[in-house]
Amino acid sequence: YNLSSLHAARYIEAINKNNELLTTLAQKDPLTGNLNRQAFLENMNKTLEKLGTYGTLVRINLLNFSSINLKYGQQHGDDILKRTSLALTQHSPANASVCRLGGDDFFLFLPACELSDSKSIFSNIQDSLAPLDVSINIGISRHPEDASEAELLIHCAEIALLEATELKLDYCESVPYTNLKLPTSELLRK
Repeated sequence: YNLSSLHAARYIEAINKNNELLTTLAQKDPLTGNLNRQAFLENMNKTLEKLGTYGTLVRINLLNFSSINLKYGQQHGDDILKRTSLALTQHSPANASVCRLGGDDFFLFLPACELSDSKSIFSNIQDSLAPLDVSINIGISRHPEDASEAELLIHCAEIALLEATELKLDYCESVPYTNLKLPTSELLRK
């Protein structure tokens, strides 16, 4: 009986460890440990539900990342992604959230009581990534001005990043979601 109880206890402990691991994997990016998209959205929604909370969403793209992978190898590229994640996390306010979408794309959500300046956001991110010698461009969207829901805020930041990329700008601010007049097919073509 004692031996059976011991085996059952070990079995239950192993199941609990596996459940913890599965929970972590369901919420985190395996390479960087950042939130994945779903956990990031849930976190943003909870924050935005609080009254009087502003939020700035930043979509960050590492420029020419594919050439880094080709030139130095995927392991070096993974190291750059990990170091980018660490720099974004360490140089952001404690209440900020970092998400890696995959590839070289990151989101940074900055909840605040007041709006922050886009140029200073770009400068802070650029300064935090300076030791990595990577170039970036970013798209910025704001709650509640640009969109009131997390998914729409993400969409606005993605459009702003696309605009920054096409115009070869360091950063671009989004337009309010209600001001987007292009049909969806036109937005997708851009």
